[in-house]
Amino acid sequence: MWALGEMAAANPNSGAFSVYAAKAMGRTAGATVGWLWWLQLVVVIAAEALGAAALLFTVWPVVPVWALSLIFMAVFTAINLAGVKNFGEFEFWFAILKVVAILLFLGIGTALLLGWLPDVESPASPTSPPTSPPPGWAASPPHSSW
Repeated sequence: MWALGEMAAANPNSGAFSVYAAKAMGRTAGATVGWLWWLQLVVVIAAEALGAAALLFTVWPVVPVWALSLIFMAVFTAINLAGVKNFGEFEFWFAILKVVAILLFLGIGTALLLGWLPDVESPASPTSPPTSPPPGWAASPPHSSW
């Protein structure tokens, strides 16, 4: 990124960094870099939307993951199409949101480690043994070797 910043300061252009690849290595290299960058963005945007939708699916299991992904992609596409200024503003506020969430998690973890908060266990913890066998399974007697 430092080198890209140096190139942009020395030769400001309205295009993407593929302009610098084209200037240094030719039009074919510039076009290749530009299309590879576009392809990477398309894949990353889809992967991020799917990841965010999968996280929200744990909160709202009624809405399918594909619908949540579509909502994410539509909202962020609309933000980007509305203008570059909006994209920068949203990026800024989402970055602050991430920093606040990380600090909050660190604070809660520290408080739990120091014993400032009560240690609460869920009664349906996945590590606790089941109280009865699943339906249709016969209960086996306990083994003394376990």
